[in-house]
Amino acid sequence: MSADTGNRVLFLVATPLRQSFDWILCKFHAMTPSTAPQITWDSPLDTPLSLPKITNHLCFARHYAVGVMDRGHWEDPDLTLLEKFSQAHFWEHRGPTCDPNLGGTREEQDVRSIEAVEFLW
Repeated sequence: MSADTGNRVLFLVATPLRQSFDWILCKFHAMTPSTAPQITWDSPLDTPLSLPKITNHLCFARHYAVGVMDRGHWEDPDLTLLEKFSQAHFWEHRGPTCDPNLGGTREEQDVRSIEAVEFLW
């Protein structure tokens, strides 16, 4: 089940905090382990429902980003999850001075750090 936004799939992802994000929480060691099962990035996706949902694994000390990808990439059975999410465009919220026009793709290590995904309607 994916968010129907025409030719795009819209979703929210959760990742652990890093020094570059929410540095004050990191400074106070507000890091908490994930409760989500590990995502198998190198395999095709049987169903979007098999991805861990953010709402089932809420955690205070997490970074969240909005992502969008072409529906054709999402529905391509020959692409692995890593390949699909590597082609997605992500936007981060980094505070009130953040430029909403800035966003981009993620490196492999950043995609692999995604712990949970929530599709948006």
